[in-house]
Amino acid sequence: MEKYVLALDLALSTTGATVFSNDAKIIENLSVETKSEKTHQAKLNLIANFLLNLKEKYSFEKIIFERGFYRFAASTQAVYKVCGVAQYIFWNIPQVFYPPATVKKIVGGKGNIKKDELREIIEKKYGVSFSNNDESDSCAVGLCYFYKEGII
Repeated sequence: MEKYVLALDLALSTTGATVFSNDAKIIENLSVETKSEKTHQAKLNLIANFLLNLKEKYSFEKIIFERGFYRFAASTQAVYKVCGVAQYIFWNIPQVFYPPATVKKIVGGKGNIKKDELREIIEKKYGVSFSNNDESDSCAVGLCYFYKEGII
């Protein structure tokens, strides 16, 4: 059975996901948007179902996360709820975390690159397109992993 790597950009409003083959080929970019939901519980339910569907569709050997960061207390707590859901769903699969600045530096060339600039770099270099910056961010997280592992 073929194994895959899942890279995630977790957020309560839109969660981005990129599925890679284990040799760094981009298989699928997707996202789930929860802005229409009114409560955190409803948003978390949509995200959980999205992740469970991915887990059912693919056999993952590794999950790559953008490590959380602290900005504003309320938004940080909300993101960590999403993180908890994802870590629970993928509890039995090895997980790797990268800080946002590391992802930006390795994939985009500098740690303070803007999201749109990073997205453009990935689209041009890998010939992919994204529906939103959350999808491109998840792709960048996965690419960071493959660069760090020496696979690309």
